[in-house]
Amino acid sequence: MSLPTNKPLHTPYRSFSAAPESKSFKAETRSLLEIVTNSIYTTKQIFLRELVSNCSDSLSKLQHVTATESLSDFTESELRIDIDINKDSKTLTIKDNGIGMTAGDLESNLGTIAKSGSADFKENAADSGDVIGKFGVGFYSAFMVGDHVTVKSRSVKSDDSAVGGTWSSDGGGEFYVTEDGLESNGCEVKIKLKEGEEEYLEESRIKSVLKEYSNFINYPIYLNGEKVNTQKALWTEMPSEVKAEEHEKFYQYISNGFDKPLHTLHYRADAPLDIKTLLYIPSYHTEKYGMGRMSAGVNLYCRKVLIEKESDVLPEWLRFVKGVVDCEDLPLNIGRESSSDNLVKNKLKEAVKRRVVSELEKIKKKGGEKWETFWNEYGSFLKEGVCQDYSSQAKLSKMLMWESSKDGGELGETQRGAKRRAGNTAITAVVSLHEERSHE
Repeated sequence: MSLPTNKPLHTPYRSFSAAPESKSFKAETRSLLEIVTNSIYTTKQIFLRELVSNCSDSLSKLQHVTATESLSDFTESELRIDIDINKDSKTLTIKDNGIGMTAGDLESNLGTIAKSGSADFKENAADSGDVIGKFGVGFYSAFMVGDHVTVKSRSVKSDDSAVGGTWSSDGGGEFYVTEDGLESNGCEVKIKLKEGEEEYLEESRIKSVLKEYSNFINYPIYLNGEKVNTQKALWTEMPSEVKAEEHEKFYQYISNGFDKPLHTLHYRADAPLDIKTLLYIPSYHTEKYGMGRMSAGVNLYCRKVLIEKESDVLPEWLRFVKGVVDCEDLPLNIGRESSSDNLVKNKLKEAVKRRVVSELEKIKKKGGEKWETFWNEYGSFLKEGVCQDYSSQAKLSKMLMWESSKDGGELGETQRGAKRRAGNTAITAVVSLHEERSHE
């Protein structure tokens, strides 16, 4: 694979022949590293999400630096992430051309477990909205699949007195640093895979993981020279600027379907939480075909990175809804696979549910073909909600439709009330498996 050859944004590179210097990690070394690599994450494939997120942060930091400092020959279109598979050497390489690090940065940031350069950057930068990292442990997830990791880097600010460097370790408590990094700004992580982890030498496996976790980050990702993240994060766009054709394409992408959405709900909110939401009501559901109970259809993201697939952000009775909820304010656990604050998560769930119920009320009020189609397809789910969701019960009950023995039509709550005022003293509800017998 040919990686991008960017024009250096610093003084010309000089090689240094100093011998590698052995150093020890500055935390509770071996035991803490074992916890980070073996206990924090629920699945090994997360390592790729973490390393790609680090690359994204490096690129975002470079954008910020170039906007606030004078750096020559910088072109934003050059920013990218490259992943290279080498089956002969059994290595996986992830590279970016972002802000990069000096040899001193490598020792400071990678030699101290749980020290986050991104967290420091967000504290010091006024505008760091696209920076993902926080805890400073994501890099070490590489040791879940690798028995040796080498990092080469060079800072965009490097000069003769602050060159790039190379960091390497087998995860055993020591690491080595030399001043012979990349020739241009950026960072390259090379993982020598363990025996039994050869699946990560297959392009199809890498593509699958990237699609699941990192498909919507801001920068292009190339796997062996081929761009793999072609979908944009549509939920981050202004709702008024997204075309119906874009919604249709995105809906089909996230739902793995071929139909058009019956209804789209795309909105932003900044109170009580910063939320970007894009939800779809499909034109049909599969439970009626005997295909089993559907899983939740909404994925939870934080800054465009998947946190929870098939999240419980919506209640069970709304499992037919498909889409994305992205909350930047959601506190995450150290593995960034779930929320670390149930109170905030519950606020998020309640806020999104209220908005969906409000949208259903609007559809019901407008009536017409869309409401009729929705009721015929999803009426049973609303009845389920009335039984299960006490806080939404009053609003949902007013949407329910019932067949009338008087005129054979379906009546809503308001119409039933009108019938009673016209002289009826009671309404009798009849449940039967056979429609004819219910009229006897």
